[in-house]
Amino acid sequence: MWAVASQALWQHGPGVLCLLLAMLGLSWEQQDWRARVFTGFWLGFAFAVRPQTAPFLVAGAAAEWLITEGPNRAKRAAVATFCLGAFPLVAFTLGYNSYFFGSLFGSYHGYESGFRLSLLAKGGPALLLSPNRGLLFFTPIALLGLLGMAIALRRPRSHPIEATFAAVAIAYFVLHSSFFTWAGGWTFGPRYLIETLPALALASTLAIPRIPPKRAVTVAIVLAIGWSVLVEVNGAFCYPASNWNARMARDMEGHAWDFRHIELWEDFQVWRGKAIKADAIVVITPSATAKEPVLISTTTPVAIPGAAISVAPVVDSRLFVIASFDVAYESGPASAFVGKLRINNSERLAQAICAPKEPGVRMTVQQAWSVDVPGGHSYDLCLWGQSNGAGTKYRVWSQNTTLSVLAQPLTPVQASTRR
Repeated sequence: MWAVASQALWQHGPGVLCLLLAMLGLSWEQQDWRARVFTGFWLGFAFAVRPQTAPFLVAGAAAEWLITEGPNRAKRAAVATFCLGAFPLVAFTLGYNSYFFGSLFGSYHGYESGFRLSLLAKGGPALLLSPNRGLLFFTPIALLGLLGMAIALRRPRSHPIEATFAAVAIAYFVLHSSFFTWAGGWTFGPRYLIETLPALALASTLAIPRIPPKRAVTVAIVLAIGWSVLVEVNGAFCYPASNWNARMARDMEGHAWDFRHIELWEDFQVWRGKAIKADAIVVITPSATAKEPVLISTTTPVAIPGAAISVAPVVDSRLFVIASFDVAYESGPASAFVGKLRINNSERLAQAICAPKEPGVRMTVQQAWSVDVPGGHSYDLCLWGQSNGAGTKYRVWSQNTTLSVLAQPLTPVQASTRR
Protein backbone atom coordinates (compact mmCIF):
# COMPACT_ATOMS: atom_id res chain seq x y z
CA MET A 1 0.00 0.00 0.00
CA TRP A 2 2.82 2.40 0.83
CA ALA A 3 4.26 2.48 -2.68
CA VAL A 4 0.85 2.78 -4.36
CA ALA A 5 -0.83 5.32 -2.10
CA SER A 6 2.26 7.56 -1.77
CA GLN A 7 2.73 8.18 -5.51
CA ALA A 8 0.00 10.83 -5.64
CA LEU A 9 -2.85 12.27 -3.57
CA TRP A 10 -4.88 9.12 -3.99
CA GLN A 11 -7.92 8.50 -1.77
CA HIS A 12 -6.62 5.08 -0.77
CA GLY A 13 -4.32 6.08 2.09
CA PRO A 14 -6.92 8.03 4.13
CA GLY A 15 -9.56 5.47 3.17
CA VAL A 16 -7.53 2.58 4.55
CA LEU A 17 -6.83 4.57 7.74
CA CYS A 18 -10.59 4.97 8.24
CA LEU A 19 -11.16 1.24 7.72
CA LEU A 20 -8.46 0.38 10.24
CA LEU A 21 -9.96 2.73 12.85
CA ALA A 22 -13.38 1.15 12.29
CA MET A 23 -11.89 -2.31 12.85
CA LEU A 24 -10.29 -0.98 16.02
CA GLY A 25 -13.71 0.13 17.27
CA LEU A 26 -15.19 -3.29 16.56
CA SER A 27 -12.39 -5.00 18.46
CA TRP A 28 -12.93 -3.08 21.70
CA GLU A 29 -13.80 -5.41 24.55
CA GLN A 30 -16.62 -3.19 25.80
CA GLN A 31 -19.07 -2.77 22.92
CA ASP A 32 -21.26 0.05 24.22
CA TRP A 33 -22.89 2.89 22.28
CA ARG A 34 -19.61 4.84 22.14
CA ALA A 35 -17.78 1.99 20.42
CA ARG A 36 -20.61 1.58 17.89
CA VAL A 37 -20.78 5.29 17.08
CA PHE A 38 -16.98 5.32 16.75
CA THR A 39 -17.07 2.41 14.30
CA GLY A 40 -19.91 3.92 12.29
CA PHE A 41 -18.25 7.32 12.16
CA TRP A 42 -15.03 6.00 10.65
CA LEU A 43 -16.79 3.82 8.09
CA GLY A 44 -18.88 6.87 7.18
CA PHE A 45 -15.65 8.83 6.88
CA ALA A 46 -14.25 6.12 4.59
CA PHE A 47 -17.31 6.57 2.37
CA ALA A 48 -16.76 10.33 2.29
CA VAL A 49 -13.11 9.81 1.32
CA ARG A 50 -13.81 7.19 -1.34
CA PRO A 51 -17.46 6.33 -2.09
CA GLN A 52 -16.41 2.93 -3.48
CA THR A 53 -15.90 1.82 0.14
CA ALA A 54 -19.70 1.86 0.69
CA PRO A 55 -19.82 -1.98 0.88
CA PHE A 56 -17.71 -1.82 4.04
CA LEU A 57 -20.60 -0.02 5.74
CA VAL A 58 -22.51 -3.26 5.25
CA ALA A 59 -19.58 -5.18 6.76
CA GLY A 60 -19.63 -2.91 9.81
CA ALA A 61 -23.38 -3.30 10.33
CA ALA A 62 -23.19 -7.09 9.91
CA ALA A 63 -20.30 -7.30 12.35
CA GLU A 64 -22.25 -5.28 14.94
CA TRP A 65 -25.17 -7.70 14.57
CA LEU A 66 -22.97 -10.77 15.03
CA ILE A 67 -20.88 -9.52 17.97
CA THR A 68 -23.85 -8.19 19.95
CA GLU A 69 -25.12 -10.73 22.44
CA GLY A 70 -28.76 -11.07 23.43
CA PRO A 71 -32.09 -11.07 21.60
CA ASN A 72 -32.66 -9.59 18.16
CA ARG A 73 -33.97 -6.41 19.75
CA ALA A 74 -30.54 -5.75 21.27
CA LYS A 75 -28.88 -6.54 17.93
CA ARG A 76 -31.18 -4.11 16.08
CA ALA A 77 -30.37 -1.41 18.63
CA ALA A 78 -26.63 -2.00 18.12
CA VAL A 79 -26.94 -1.69 14.34
CA ALA A 80 -29.08 1.44 14.70
CA THR A 81 -26.44 3.04 16.93
CA PHE A 82 -23.77 2.13 14.39
CA CYS A 83 -25.85 3.75 11.62
CA LEU A 84 -26.25 6.84 13.76
CA GLY A 85 -22.48 7.24 13.83
CA ALA A 86 -22.17 6.77 10.07
CA PHE A 87 -25.15 8.91 9.07
CA PRO A 88 -23.70 12.47 9.33
CA LEU A 89 -20.79 11.95 6.91
CA VAL A 90 -22.74 9.71 4.55
CA ALA A 91 -25.60 12.22 4.40
CA PHE A 92 -23.17 15.13 3.95
CA THR A 93 -21.38 13.37 1.08
CA LEU A 94 -24.59 12.45 -0.72
CA GLY A 95 -26.01 15.95 -0.21
CA TYR A 96 -22.81 17.58 -1.43
CA ASN A 97 -22.73 15.37 -4.52
CA SER A 98 -26.38 16.02 -5.29
CA TYR A 99 -26.04 19.79 -4.89
CA PHE A 100 -22.80 20.37 -6.77
CA PHE A 101 -22.86 17.52 -9.30
CA GLY A 102 -26.57 16.84 -9.68
CA SER A 103 -26.03 13.17 -8.82
CA LEU A 104 -25.58 11.13 -5.66
CA PHE A 105 -22.52 9.59 -7.33
CA GLY A 106 -20.81 12.99 -7.58
CA SER A 107 -17.93 13.11 -10.03
CA TYR A 108 -18.30 9.34 -10.49
CA HIS A 109 -21.65 9.84 -12.22
CA GLY A 110 -21.72 7.78 -15.40
CA TYR A 111 -19.01 5.38 -14.29
CA GLU A 112 -21.61 2.85 -13.18
CA SER A 113 -22.06 1.92 -16.83
CA GLY A 114 -18.42 0.75 -16.89
CA PHE A 115 -19.13 -2.29 -14.71
CA ARG A 116 -19.72 -5.49 -16.66
CA LEU A 117 -19.65 -8.92 -15.03
CA SER A 118 -18.31 -10.37 -18.28
CA LEU A 119 -14.99 -8.61 -17.53
CA LEU A 120 -14.50 -10.61 -14.33
CA ALA A 121 -12.96 -13.57 -16.13
CA LYS A 122 -10.15 -11.32 -17.37
CA GLY A 123 -9.86 -8.77 -14.59
CA GLY A 124 -10.10 -11.17 -11.64
CA PRO A 125 -7.11 -13.42 -12.43
CA ALA A 126 -5.04 -10.42 -13.55
CA LEU A 127 -5.66 -8.47 -10.34
CA LEU A 128 -4.58 -11.52 -8.36
CA LEU A 129 -1.71 -13.04 -10.31
CA SER A 130 -0.46 -10.95 -13.25
CA PRO A 131 3.15 -9.63 -13.15
CA ASN A 132 2.13 -6.00 -13.65
CA ARG A 133 -1.11 -5.71 -11.64
CA GLY A 134 -1.39 -8.87 -9.54
CA LEU A 135 -1.86 -8.57 -5.77
CA LEU A 136 -0.07 -11.85 -5.08
CA PHE A 137 2.78 -10.92 -7.44
CA PHE A 138 3.34 -7.57 -5.72
CA THR A 139 2.48 -8.77 -2.19
CA PRO A 140 2.72 -12.57 -1.99
CA ILE A 141 2.44 -12.52 1.80
CA ALA A 142 -1.23 -11.56 1.22
CA LEU A 143 -1.78 -15.28 0.58
CA LEU A 144 -1.93 -15.73 4.37
CA GLY A 145 -4.82 -13.27 4.39
CA LEU A 146 -6.68 -15.26 1.75
CA LEU A 147 -6.23 -18.45 3.79
CA GLY A 148 -7.48 -16.60 6.88
CA MET A 149 -10.55 -15.39 4.98
CA ALA A 150 -11.40 -18.98 4.09
CA ILE A 151 -11.15 -19.93 7.77
CA ALA A 152 -13.32 -17.00 8.87
CA LEU A 153 -16.03 -17.63 6.27
CA ARG A 154 -16.30 -21.27 7.33
CA ARG A 155 -17.02 -20.21 10.94
CA PRO A 156 -18.51 -16.69 10.79
CA ARG A 157 -20.00 -16.78 14.28
CA SER A 158 -16.63 -17.65 15.79
CA HIS A 159 -14.86 -14.92 13.79
CA PRO A 160 -17.59 -12.32 13.06
CA ILE A 161 -15.37 -9.31 12.28
CA GLU A 162 -12.97 -11.27 10.10
CA ALA A 163 -15.85 -13.02 8.29
CA THR A 164 -17.93 -9.93 7.52
CA PHE A 165 -14.97 -7.89 6.26
CA ALA A 166 -13.70 -10.90 4.29
CA ALA A 167 -17.07 -11.29 2.55
CA VAL A 168 -17.19 -7.62 1.63
CA ALA A 169 -13.53 -7.60 0.54
CA ILE A 170 -14.32 -10.45 -1.87
CA ALA A 171 -17.33 -8.53 -3.19
CA TYR A 172 -15.12 -5.44 -3.52
CA PHE A 173 -12.63 -7.49 -5.53
CA VAL A 174 -15.37 -8.82 -7.84
CA LEU A 175 -16.75 -5.30 -8.30
CA HIS A 176 -13.44 -3.78 -9.36
CA SER A 177 -12.43 -6.78 -11.44
CA SER A 178 -15.59 -6.17 -13.46
CA PHE A 179 -14.76 -2.52 -14.19
CA PHE A 180 -13.64 -1.69 -17.73
CA THR A 181 -10.39 -0.12 -16.44
CA TRP A 182 -9.68 -2.78 -13.81
CA ALA A 183 -5.91 -2.15 -14.18
CA GLY A 184 -6.34 1.16 -12.32
CA GLY A 185 -4.85 3.49 -14.92
CA TRP A 186 -1.40 5.07 -14.49
CA THR A 187 -0.38 3.57 -11.20
CA PHE A 188 1.91 1.12 -9.47
CA GLY A 189 0.47 -2.31 -8.74
CA PRO A 190 -3.17 -3.27 -8.03
CA ARG A 191 -4.44 0.15 -6.94
CA TYR A 192 -8.09 -0.86 -6.86
CA LEU A 193 -7.44 -3.57 -4.27
CA ILE A 194 -5.82 -1.31 -1.67
CA GLU A 195 -8.97 -1.18 0.46
CA THR A 196 -8.97 -4.97 0.80
CA LEU A 197 -5.60 -4.98 2.59
CA PRO A 198 -6.98 -4.27 6.10
CA ALA A 199 -9.37 -7.24 5.75
CA LEU A 200 -6.50 -9.43 4.51
CA ALA A 201 -4.23 -8.34 7.35
CA LEU A 202 -6.94 -9.02 9.94
CA ALA A 203 -7.77 -12.42 8.46
CA SER A 204 -4.10 -13.43 8.36
CA THR A 205 -4.15 -13.58 12.18
CA LEU A 206 -6.34 -16.68 11.83
CA ALA A 207 -3.96 -18.36 9.37
CA ILE A 208 -0.68 -17.65 11.19
CA PRO A 209 -1.36 -19.97 14.20
CA ARG A 210 -2.17 -22.78 11.75
CA ILE A 211 1.13 -22.58 9.87
CA PRO A 212 2.80 -26.01 10.06
CA PRO A 213 6.21 -25.92 11.79
CA LYS A 214 8.11 -27.09 8.73
CA ARG A 215 11.34 -25.60 7.47
CA ALA A 216 10.15 -25.36 3.87
CA VAL A 217 7.03 -23.44 4.92
CA THR A 218 9.07 -21.07 7.10
CA VAL A 219 11.49 -20.38 4.25
CA ALA A 220 8.57 -19.72 1.87
CA ILE A 221 7.02 -17.23 4.29
CA VAL A 222 10.32 -15.42 4.83
CA LEU A 223 10.84 -15.17 1.07
CA ALA A 224 7.27 -13.89 0.59
CA ILE A 225 7.80 -11.20 3.23
CA GLY A 226 11.16 -10.24 1.73
CA TRP A 227 9.75 -9.99 -1.80
CA SER A 228 6.77 -7.93 -0.57
CA VAL A 229 9.11 -5.45 1.13
CA LEU A 230 11.43 -5.22 -1.90
CA VAL A 231 8.45 -4.45 -4.14
CA GLU A 232 7.52 -1.57 -1.85
CA VAL A 233 11.08 -0.27 -2.03
CA ASN A 234 10.97 -0.56 -5.82
CA GLY A 235 7.73 1.41 -5.94
CA ALA A 236 9.03 4.11 -3.63
CA PHE A 237 12.43 4.65 -5.28
CA CYS A 238 12.45 3.17 -8.80
CA TYR A 239 8.92 3.80 -10.09
CA PRO A 240 8.19 5.32 -12.64
CA ALA A 241 11.71 5.36 -14.11
CA SER A 242 10.86 3.38 -17.25
CA ASN A 243 7.56 5.20 -17.91
CA TRP A 244 5.87 1.79 -18.14
CA ASN A 245 2.38 3.26 -17.90
CA ALA A 246 3.02 5.70 -20.75
CA ARG A 247 4.43 2.96 -22.97
CA MET A 248 1.53 0.62 -22.28
CA ALA A 249 -1.20 3.29 -22.17
CA ARG A 250 -2.90 2.15 -25.37
CA ASP A 251 -3.83 -1.20 -23.78
CA MET A 252 -3.04 -1.12 -20.07
CA GLU A 253 -5.24 -4.13 -19.31
CA GLY A 254 -3.73 -6.15 -22.15
CA HIS A 255 -0.19 -5.59 -20.86
CA ALA A 256 -0.99 -6.74 -17.32
CA TRP A 257 0.21 -10.23 -18.36
CA ASP A 258 3.14 -8.95 -20.45
CA PHE A 259 6.09 -10.95 -19.16
CA ARG A 260 8.33 -9.29 -21.78
CA HIS A 261 7.80 -5.95 -20.05
CA ILE A 262 7.55 -6.42 -16.29
CA GLU A 263 7.15 -3.00 -14.70
CA LEU A 264 9.09 -3.83 -11.54
CA TRP A 265 12.12 -5.04 -13.51
CA GLU A 266 12.12 -2.30 -16.14
CA ASP A 267 11.77 0.47 -13.55
CA PHE A 268 14.67 -1.03 -11.61
CA GLN A 269 16.82 -1.35 -14.73
CA VAL A 270 16.28 2.24 -15.85
CA TRP A 271 16.71 3.52 -12.27
CA ARG A 272 20.16 1.92 -12.16
CA GLY A 273 21.04 3.34 -15.58
CA LYS A 274 20.57 0.24 -17.70
CA ALA A 275 18.74 -0.12 -21.01
CA ILE A 276 15.46 -1.99 -21.13
CA LYS A 277 13.97 -4.33 -23.73
CA ALA A 278 12.39 -3.36 -27.06
CA ASP A 279 15.33 -1.09 -27.95
CA ALA A 280 13.61 1.81 -26.23
CA ILE A 281 15.54 4.98 -25.44
CA VAL A 282 14.92 6.51 -22.03
CA VAL A 283 16.41 9.88 -21.12
CA ILE A 284 15.68 12.01 -18.08
CA THR A 285 16.96 15.54 -17.59
CA PRO A 286 18.40 16.47 -14.20
CA SER A 287 16.64 19.24 -12.32
CA ALA A 288 17.88 22.70 -13.19
CA THR A 289 20.07 24.44 -10.63
CA ALA A 290 18.53 27.92 -10.85
CA LYS A 291 16.83 28.82 -7.59
CA GLU A 292 14.84 31.85 -8.71
CA PRO A 293 11.48 31.14 -10.36
CA VAL A 294 10.85 32.18 -13.95
CA LEU A 295 8.19 34.88 -14.36
CA ILE A 296 5.82 34.20 -17.27
CA SER A 297 3.47 37.07 -18.02
CA THR A 298 2.90 36.93 -21.76
CA THR A 299 0.83 34.99 -24.24
CA THR A 300 4.02 34.40 -26.22
CA PRO A 301 5.73 31.10 -25.18
CA VAL A 302 8.81 31.49 -22.96
CA ALA A 303 11.45 28.78 -22.57
CA ILE A 304 11.69 27.21 -19.11
CA PRO A 305 15.37 26.88 -18.14
CA GLY A 306 16.64 23.36 -17.62
CA ALA A 307 13.71 21.71 -19.40
CA ALA A 308 15.56 20.63 -22.55
CA ILE A 309 16.48 17.20 -23.82
CA SER A 310 17.75 15.49 -26.98
CA VAL A 311 16.96 12.05 -28.35
CA ALA A 312 17.99 10.28 -31.57
CA PRO A 313 15.94 7.14 -32.31
CA VAL A 314 17.45 4.88 -34.97
CA VAL A 315 14.10 3.71 -36.34
CA ASP A 316 10.63 5.25 -36.65
CA SER A 317 9.51 5.72 -33.04
CA ARG A 318 6.78 7.03 -30.81
CA LEU A 319 8.09 9.57 -28.32
CA PHE A 320 6.45 9.58 -24.90
CA VAL A 321 7.38 12.83 -23.17
CA ILE A 322 6.55 13.70 -19.56
CA ALA A 323 7.28 17.09 -17.98
CA SER A 324 7.06 17.88 -14.28
CA PHE A 325 7.40 21.35 -12.82
CA ASP A 326 6.12 23.71 -10.10
CA VAL A 327 3.90 26.63 -11.10
CA ALA A 328 2.09 29.32 -9.12
CA TYR A 329 -0.39 32.03 -10.13
CA GLU A 330 0.79 35.50 -9.18
CA SER A 331 -1.61 38.18 -10.45
CA GLY A 332 -3.85 39.31 -13.28
CA PRO A 333 -7.11 38.04 -14.83
CA ALA A 334 -7.99 34.40 -14.22
CA SER A 335 -6.76 32.28 -17.12
CA ALA A 336 -4.99 28.97 -17.60
CA PHE A 337 -1.26 28.42 -17.70
CA VAL A 338 -0.27 26.57 -20.88
CA GLY A 339 2.75 24.27 -21.12
CA LYS A 340 4.09 23.62 -24.62
CA LEU A 341 6.52 21.07 -25.95
CA ARG A 342 8.70 22.37 -28.77
CA ILE A 343 10.48 19.92 -31.06
CA ASN A 344 13.48 21.19 -33.05
CA ASN A 345 12.31 24.75 -32.42
CA SER A 346 9.33 24.36 -34.70
CA GLU A 347 6.60 21.88 -33.84
CA ARG A 348 4.63 22.71 -30.70
CA LEU A 349 2.36 20.44 -28.74
CA ALA A 350 0.26 22.40 -26.26
CA GLN A 351 -1.64 21.37 -23.17
CA ALA A 352 -3.51 23.74 -20.86
CA ILE A 353 -3.12 23.56 -17.11
CA CYS A 354 -5.73 24.72 -14.64
CA ALA A 355 -3.31 26.35 -12.23
CA PRO A 356 -4.45 27.57 -8.77
CA LYS A 357 -6.05 31.00 -8.76
CA GLU A 358 -4.96 32.00 -5.26
CA PRO A 359 -1.80 34.16 -5.48
CA GLY A 360 1.33 32.37 -4.31
CA VAL A 361 -0.22 28.89 -4.16
CA ARG A 362 2.41 26.58 -5.63
CA MET A 363 1.53 23.25 -7.19
CA THR A 364 3.47 20.50 -8.94
CA VAL A 365 1.97 19.58 -12.28
CA GLN A 366 2.73 16.92 -14.86
CA GLN A 367 2.09 17.01 -18.57
CA ALA A 368 2.41 14.19 -21.08
CA TRP A 369 2.69 14.13 -24.85
CA SER A 370 2.92 11.40 -27.45
CA VAL A 371 4.23 12.03 -30.98
CA ASP A 372 5.45 9.76 -33.79
CA VAL A 373 8.74 10.73 -35.49
CA PRO A 374 10.90 9.28 -38.30
CA GLY A 375 14.06 7.42 -37.32
CA GLY A 376 17.61 8.41 -38.18
CA HIS A 377 17.25 12.00 -36.94
CA SER A 378 18.09 13.91 -33.77
CA TYR A 379 15.29 15.70 -31.94
CA ASP A 380 15.76 18.57 -29.52
CA LEU A 381 12.85 18.87 -27.14
CA CYS A 382 12.27 21.73 -24.75
CA LEU A 383 9.47 22.93 -22.50
CA TRP A 384 7.93 26.36 -22.96
CA GLY A 385 5.23 28.11 -20.97
CA GLN A 386 2.81 30.93 -21.55
CA SER A 387 -0.22 32.60 -20.04
CA ASN A 388 -3.50 31.94 -21.79
CA GLY A 389 -4.68 35.48 -21.09
CA ALA A 390 -3.07 38.89 -21.45
CA GLY A 391 -1.81 40.37 -18.20
CA THR A 392 -1.88 37.13 -16.21
CA LYS A 393 1.38 36.33 -14.43
CA TYR A 394 2.71 32.92 -13.38
CA ARG A 395 5.97 31.80 -11.82
CA VAL A 396 7.65 28.50 -12.71
CA TRP A 397 10.35 27.01 -10.45
CA SER A 398 12.95 25.59 -12.81
CA GLN A 399 14.98 23.85 -10.09
CA ASN A 400 12.10 21.39 -9.70
CA THR A 401 11.62 20.88 -13.44
CA THR A 402 12.32 17.53 -15.09
CA LEU A 403 11.67 16.35 -18.62
CA SER A 404 11.74 12.66 -19.51
CA VAL A 405 11.35 11.03 -22.89
CA LEU A 406 11.01 7.43 -23.99
CA ALA A 407 11.37 6.51 -27.66
CA GLN A 408 9.62 3.24 -28.46
CA PRO A 409 10.03 1.76 -31.97
CA LEU A 410 6.87 1.66 -34.05
CA THR A 411 5.71 -1.61 -35.53
CA PRO A 412 5.80 -1.81 -39.34
CA VAL A 413 2.03 -1.30 -39.44
CA GLN A 414 2.22 1.77 -37.20
CA ALA A 415 5.10 3.20 -39.20
CA SER A 416 3.27 2.79 -42.52
CA THR A 417 0.16 4.38 -41.02
CA ARG A 418 2.20 7.37 -39.82
CA ARG A 419 3.60 7.89 -43.31
